[in-house]
Amino acid sequence: MPVDSDLKRLDSMPLGNPVLPELYEDGIFGDAPYETLTACYESLKLVPGVAVWDQVFRGTTGSRYEITHAVKFTLRLVAQQLDIKSGSDLGEFLVGWRGWKGNRQELIGFLDECYEPWHIPSWSDLESMGRRLEDDDKWSRLQSWEVDGRKKSSVAYRSKYRFSAAAVAIRFLHRLPRTKRLSLRALSLRESHIAVGFQECHSRGLIPFCKENPRLRIEHRVSMLTNILQAANMFYDAYSFKARAEDPNKERPSINGNGVFQKVSDWSVEALSTVNAGMPTSSYSLIVDGEPARDLCSEVFQQSVQRSGAFFIAVERCFPRLLERRDPTAFSLIQRRAVEALTHLTHETSVMRCNFNPGQLWNIDRFVEDFEGLAIDTAVGMLALYHKHKTSEGSGFHPPIPLSSWLDLMMDNCESREILTYHYRCDAGMNPKDVPPIYGTRSYDTWRNSIRASSHGAPS
Repeated sequence: MPVDSDLKRLDSMPLGNPVLPELYEDGIFGDAPYETLTACYESLKLVPGVAVWDQVFRGTTGSRYEITHAVKFTLRLVAQQLDIKSGSDLGEFLVGWRGWKGNRQELIGFLDECYEPWHIPSWSDLESMGRRLEDDDKWSRLQSWEVDGRKKSSVAYRSKYRFSAAAVAIRFLHRLPRTKRLSLRALSLRESHIAVGFQECHSRGLIPFCKENPRLRIEHRVSMLTNILQAANMFYDAYSFKARAEDPNKERPSINGNGVFQKVSDWSVEALSTVNAGMPTSSYSLIVDGEPARDLCSEVFQQSVQRSGAFFIAVERCFPRLLERRDPTAFSLIQRRAVEALTHLTHETSVMRCNFNPGQLWNIDRFVEDFEGLAIDTAVGMLALYHKHKTSEGSGFHPPIPLSSWLDLMMDNCESREILTYHYRCDAGMNPKDVPPIYGTRSYDTWRNSIRASSHGAPS
């Protein structure tokens, strides 16, 4: 983010794209590419009644963290010209906002009051910020339990929200006296689960400690099986996922490989970005960890990740402007450095490596030939290209027999509890009339037996 002197310069400058090149050349934006910032500025031009947030990340070349910082700086630029006079649309909107103090500087200052993705705020800080953001409804949804809309289950679920290993390490290092930090030589971080705050970029928060202590070596491991693969296959409805998985008339659930390239790219691109931001290459390494299923991970990489890598190289050859498009029909959410990052990961030419065989790129020419005749300027052509990307032989994978089933591994992302008491029912947001009978009663036994019978194909 810019320093105070930079903000004072902005106060005296006319707002508009001509100011962006000058500030960019002065290095104010750090690593964020100029085209990323310009795209953010164009996306954030306020149009009354129109939300354009979905466009911010499309067609940009920066990492997620870089783009986020570009957005924050762009919001400052936009705030300089906002019409916040009494009676204006924005002025009327801000009147009821708890964070509004009545002047532009307060609005700009509010942009500073945000957390880095790896911060672990206290409950009091969260409540204070929540009041200013008026996120009461969102906060209640995060804490509420998901109940079965079909009213056939007495179990409620809700998502687990974990902090990353890197976030915990950063907090630990911050709390250590400097003399203790300087005595550290090795730190091993294991990202065994999906975590909040876009955990892929949390390595950024480790840079100051590695610069402070050049002898510190950080090994950052991310699990393929319980992190990357699960993130690529995450469900939105625990009941539907579980019901499909337990349906005897359907095949057992498998790991879909189509989205794995995107998740691997999130980690690898952020690792390259961390190095570009000043992380000493001798201090940090990112390891994509295939344990305890290395053979499975090798198969997924060869059949899915390396296929997607070759596919997007072919796309850039045949349709060089496609990945720069900023409409939802394009492949514009793919990181522009994704293929470069995959190459580094495969050949161990940067700070990244796999502890399993990552395979090799598919034949690019095969895809180039397959793209002949596609008219991607039409909806039909774009749809055909999309299906060519998603259609892959052998895209379903299964964990090896000794491991838990894929259902068990995925359901570990949820916590559960039986909603049998009146208190639990109300706490879960349920109408007590819409839930199973009280546990231990004859009516409960009758209800439970009917559910078990229906789950085996018998009439309920």
